[in-house]
Formats: sequence, C-alpha cells, structure tokens
Amino acid sequence: MAWPKRHTRRLHIDTREFLWHVSGNTIESDVRITIGTQKGRYFLFIDPYAHDLEITPSSIRGAVEWALKSGWSPDKGPTRSMAYSMERKEFFWLPEGVKFEYETRESR
Repeated sequence: MAWPKRHTRRLHIDTREFLWHVSGNTIESDVRITIGTQKGRYFLFIDPYAHDLEITPSSIRGAVEWALKSGWSPDKGPTRSMAYSMERKEFFWLPEGVKFEYETRESR
C-alpha cells in the first residue's frame, strides 16, 4: 500500500514507526482508520463508527499497543479489524471480513 502524504501521521512505539491514516470525512463516505508500517504487508483497521473511540494520537497508540500485545504484527499479520467498547473499556477484534461493529449486531 502506498501511504498518502496528506493526512498520514507517524506513531513511534518502542523502536518501530507506524503510520496511521483516516480516509473519508463524512458518514456518507467509507471512513477508515488504517494503521501499518511503511514496508509492512498487514494492516489494522479501526471502526470509526463505534463512537466510543475518540480519534486522537493517544487512542490510536492504545489501539496499536493492544493489537501488538494481542498477537498482531505488521510483518506477520493477519490484517484485522477492531473496535473499542466504552462499556467494557477495552478493544476487541471484529470477526473476519467485518469492517464495522454495527455489522455484528445486525447479524445477531
């Protein structure tokens, strides 16, 4: 993936540099928060519609740290989608192929 220069931010965790990018800007567009590295093959996607996660550098850092502790790697994968639950005060993985947490509620 070629990272857009505009609206892509850098995040350093330990000795690693991560990039994160928010694409889209309205409810009508497909807003995505994408996280990865310059040469990594695998990405994280955070559900921006959960409304429990404020999109700030510190919340993105928290998401990446949680994902790394939970076994995700930008080099070894897999590409995953995640969300944040204010009720449970924790991040959680979304099922494979699901981009938004509301999709899991609709299938219950």
